[in-house]
This record gives sequence, structure tokens and C-alpha cells, in this order.
Amino acid sequence: MNINPVLGDITWTPTEAQGPGVYTITVTVTDTNAAAINQKLFTVTNSFMVTVNESNSPPVLQAIANRSSHYGVPLSIQAVATDVDLPTNTLAFSLDLFPSNMTINAASGLISWTPVLAQFGNNTTTVRVTDNGVPAKFDTATFMVVVTGSPPVLAISPLAGNLKQVNIAGDVGLNYDLLSSSNLLNWELLLNFSLTTSPKAYIDPDSATTPQRFYRLRLVP
Repeated sequence: MNINPVLGDITWTPTEAQGPGVYTITVTVTDTNAAAINQKLFTVTNSFMVTVNESNSPPVLQAIANRSSHYGVPLSIQAVATDVDLPTNTLAFSLDLFPSNMTINAASGLISWTPVLAQFGNNTTTVRVTDNGVPAKFDTATFMVVVTGSPPVLAISPLAGNLKQVNIAGDVGLNYDLLSSSNLLNWELLLNFSLTTSPKAYIDPDSATTPQRFYRLRLVP
């Protein structure tokens, strides 16, 4: 708090830490008269009170950048928010608009999502953060996740000696599991690989002695 010594103008901008509170202000004015006997000084004081109310500022949610993700690959996005209120408000995160199977940790703001092939394309999400002030206030941020990728394709070619060649086509640079089954109930891992070229050919050595053989390709995050 400041006062102009000549004009008496008092100026003060209370800080967040100073509210709520009641403050007693005492002002002193002094009359200096050089011609007075013994240069006497005369002063007078006056006091008044200033009540500073608690401010309830809304939280601020940082902007979240758009991004892209391949379907089947887990995606994590951290939402970050601040609130200047003192004492510190508790913040809770939630999703207003979001694709199915996307979740957010209400306390930490961590967004988790594993998109599926059916969600190929643009997916808009709106995050909300709400404080526990009275009344509660909030902020939102909207971003977009572009889901990419094409579905893998399996093709089986017969070879000599009843062997089967599995031809695998998919997105290069991703990891896959090739599984097999003779009854569609019990599946075993045949091959774990990173697809460097598409299509990739794999000859199943057990197919020559198995009359019925099923294959499944699984994307590995």
C-alpha cells in the first residue's frame, strides 16, 4: 500500500494471499510550519478498515496439441492445469467430448486411449478441469487425434508337401504376432516380427502335418 505524500492518494492492489482478510489502515498527516515557535509539528491520524474478499479465479487448462496415432497402439496425453487461488483449490479432470474407450484420470489428468481400426480418421476430444471453489469454476481445451493405419491382410498359399505359406500385408514399421490354431479355441504364437516389407511371406512348418490350420495376426503395441 502506498500514499502520495503531497496529495494523500492511497493506492493498493491486494494480492491473492491477502484475501480473505480485514485490514486496519492508519493515515497520519503532519503540518510543518517553519514560522511556528520552535518549529512545532502538528499531526493528526485517522483510521479506516479495508475488507479484502476471497477471489475465486477459474483454473486454466493448458492447450493440448493435435496428434496422430496408429490404431491398436496405446496413446497417453497429459492434461495440465493451474489455479492461482489461495488456499489451493482441488482440481478434477473429466472428458466432455471423447471417442469411445478413451479415459482420463480425474486426479492427475492423464488421458489414456487405444484407438481401434473403426476409429480411423479424425477424433475430437474436449477436456474439462473443474475447481472446488464456491461456486465451482472450470476451463476446457479441445484437441484432435488423427487415427492412422490400414487393416492387415492374411493370405494363405499352398505349397508342396501340404505346407502352407502365410502372406502378411500390413503397415511397415509396426510389430505383429502371428498366431495359429487348429480349433479356433486354443491359439499359439508362431512368430513375433517387425514388418519391414509388405507383404511378408512365412512358411508354417507344422502345417504339413495338421489337416486344419487357422491363422490370426495381432498388432503388438
